[in-house]
Amino acid sequence: MPVLPAKLHISFPMSAVKALVPKFHLQSHEEKCHSIFSFNFSFGAARTDGEGVERNWDELNGHGPSTAEMLPSHRWETLDDSCGWVNWRKTMGLGALKDIILISFADLPPAGYLLLKRLIVAIPQAIQTRNDFHALNVSLKADNPEELIAMERALAAWESDKTQPDPYRLPKSSELLFASICNKRFD
Repeated sequence: MPVLPAKLHISFPMSAVKALVPKFHLQSHEEKCHSIFSFNFSFGAARTDGEGVERNWDELNGHGPSTAEMLPSHRWETLDDSCGWVNWRKTMGLGALKDIILISFADLPPAGYLLLKRLIVAIPQAIQTRNDFHALNVSLKADNPEELIAMERALAAWESDKTQPDPYRLPKSSELLFASICNKRFD
């Protein structure tokens, strides 16, 4: 960090940076890693798949045949230039946000304004999700306050110390449980 210009220095501690695994890659990891490294259960991550860094490969795969014949330094320069182009195009596609107004999709140009389009969709969804969560929480407090308190404590304990039991992980079913369900009579 000290070798970079002052305007590029990160203004928050590196301890605030958390490594997470993109959603489509998470299933290839051990189950015990799922909750710890999931965007779904990471405070402040919102709803994202985290695959943005992987999307460059789709465009870079086409460069494989031409870069295979290059020397390493030229290959690196070509791929670096290609990544720069993809990132520049992605950044320009986020849209001109100087005039943020809520307008219909039909009024937006087909190219660009990606961030604005996503924001227009996300805000009502966020409000609905928050309202649904509030209704569920009120219902749980009314019907099962002790269980809700126990769940909140278990979650707080796990968030502060990942060696505690993972509240997001489902218990493994056993053959005994399966047998008891199969033998249960429903009247």
